[in-house]
This record gives sequence, structure tokens and C-alpha cells, in this order.
Amino acid sequence: MVDYDVIVVGAGPAGSTAAKILAEEKLNVLILEEHNNIGLPQHCSGWISGSPFTDELIKTIPNRLVIQKVKGWRVWSPQGKKVCEFDDFGFGGYFVDRVNFDRELAKQAIKKGAKIKVTSKVTNLIKENNIIKGASIETKGEPEKITADIIIGADGVRSYLSGVARKSGIADLEKKPREFFPGMQIEFINISDIEPGVIEIFFGFDFDKHFGMAFLSPLEENLALIGFGTQKDYLKIKEDHPVLSKRLKNAEEIRFLGGMYCSKFGESLRTAVKDNVALIGDAAGYHGIIPACISSHYASEITKQALEKEDFTLLEQYDKIRRKSTLKDARMAIDIRNLNDNAIEQFLQTGGKDATYAMLEMIARLKI
Repeated sequence: MVDYDVIVVGAGPAGSTAAKILAEEKLNVLILEEHNNIGLPQHCSGWISGSPFTDELIKTIPNRLVIQKVKGWRVWSPQGKKVCEFDDFGFGGYFVDRVNFDRELAKQAIKKGAKIKVTSKVTNLIKENNIIKGASIETKGEPEKITADIIIGADGVRSYLSGVARKSGIADLEKKPREFFPGMQIEFINISDIEPGVIEIFFGFDFDKHFGMAFLSPLEENLALIGFGTQKDYLKIKEDHPVLSKRLKNAEEIRFLGGMYCSKFGESLRTAVKDNVALIGDAAGYHGIIPACISSHYASEITKQALEKEDFTLLEQYDKIRRKSTLKDARMAIDIRNLNDNAIEQFLQTGGKDATYAMLEMIARLKI
């Protein structure tokens, strides 16, 4: 007899969505969250991309958590030339209060019957006959072993480096090891010439020597988040950038967000299932709230079937389903490290508008 049917590692949007779906099926579900506050530390702006799935999700959260509707996008070249601008055609989505959005999804899961342990870090996975059957954890320094038939890893981008993806051996199944880099976002007040509801993409390796671009996320009038690789990158942009140096002249920094990203931005793992473990969200390589939540739906449905039939080999169906779904093409960025700013400039001026439109169109198609 195991302690739980399912252990979900991570109480972000992916983990809480999976826990809610499974708890609604009257399954015994435990969420493990290593931090003492759900939603913190915050790693992103709180942008939820628009799609048919988004339209349904937004109905389930209180209106007070929606900061604003996104109405368009604007793209800038490395030389500070405006490449294109799009009004919303379904991709725009919303900015939400990310911290309380995460808490709301966790509360919904708990109200459906899921249990949760905060300040609980997974230190290892328990194996029986080469099958993972639970987790060793530390809660406020106290060790504990918890058994379960299935583990769902929703522990974010670090899963590949040290979390469930690594501990289960799924990370080792990648043909080529993934690279990860640090990133940061700064929230500015009194930033000029921004338009609430219009997200801007700035291309250029001065923003981040690995990523080659930055997103400006306008939260409200004169308030925005901008991404950079390092503090040094930010200072160079503030001093030299043909557009942002002017906008940031009188701006004040009021918040710093930090995190990591994979060079294969939004490209999922080749395999996300192994030995009674399934990965969802960023742990599986799906960057963004909407792709993360959709992967949760697929994994939860297969998990339910595996438990009903007591056949855990059925989990392998999750890999097949997600590979054929709308998730396979929905990426917010590509690896452009083999280019330089001049090459990017040329590409954007000749085909940037069409490429941007195609990317946003694929995001707008996301659905279950």
C-alpha cells in the first residue's frame, strides 16, 4: 500500500493544474513545494499567451488577478529599427499577477482534495525493482520518505540539472546534453514611451550574449519588466541602446527577478517518461504558462488511465500524445547563437515580419 496515488513535485501552474485534474478524479494526490511561499520566488513577468486554451483558463481565476489584456506586439532590430507591429489576433493573452495566480491554482487543487507540503525538498527518488515508487524529502530539515505509484515532475527548468528529470534518469536520455544560462528581469518605474498592452521584442546580443533578444513587458503606464542576461548587459543597454537608453534615462529599478533558461528555448525533451515518472511544464522543456498547463492535461489524463488499469507502462502514451499535439510547434524563441547582430539585422529587415507573424500564429493555436 502506497501513501499516495500520485506525488506532484512543484506547485507552479503545471504542477497545480495536474494536481487539480487528478484530485477531481478522487485520486490521492500530494503536491511537494520546496519553497515556503507558493509563487515565490517569481521568475517571469506573468504573461499568459493567448489561445483557445487561455480563453478557458482565464474564466477560472478571479478578475482581480488579471492586470491587463495584451493588445499587440512590436519587434525591434539590433540597430534599433522597428521591424513590425501586430495587433492582437488571438495570441496576445493577458498579464496576470503571477505570484497570486500561482497561489490561486494551488488553492483550486487543494479545494478539490489534493494535499500539499510546502518547504519540502525532494532529496532523492525511491526505487523498488528499478521502478520509482516515491520520494525522499526534507521538510524544514526533517527527513521523510513518501511512497506513490506515479511521480509527476513539475519542478521547473532546474529539473534537468538537479531535480526529478535528473534523479529519475530522464535527463540522461537526451541525445545531446542541454545547456542552461542565467537570466534576469528588472522592473522599472518611470520608464518612458511604452504602451500598456503592447509587448516589445528587442533583438541584439548586447541584451544577453546567449539568448540574443529581450522582452519588454509593460505592466501598466510607465511600469515595465525588461529581460537581460546580466547586470553588465543591462548597464550597457542603458548607456548605448538607440531606443532603450532614452526610455530608461529617468527610470528607477524597483524589482529584480532571476532565473535560468535553456538554450533550446521551448523545445521539449525527447523523452518525458521513465519508470513511473512523467515530466510536465518547464521540467519537460515547455516554456510558458500555457504550454505548461496543456502538458499537465495530457500527462494527467494518461496518469489517470494508468492508475485505473494498474498498468504504468501506459505512461509512455504521454510522450506520443504531446509530440503530436499543438505543443510541438509553439515556441516563443529560437536558438540564434550561430548568428551575429548583423546577420539578425539582415534577416529581420527582409523576413522578420513574416517570421514573427508565423511564430505568433502557432502560439495562438494552442489547445488540448
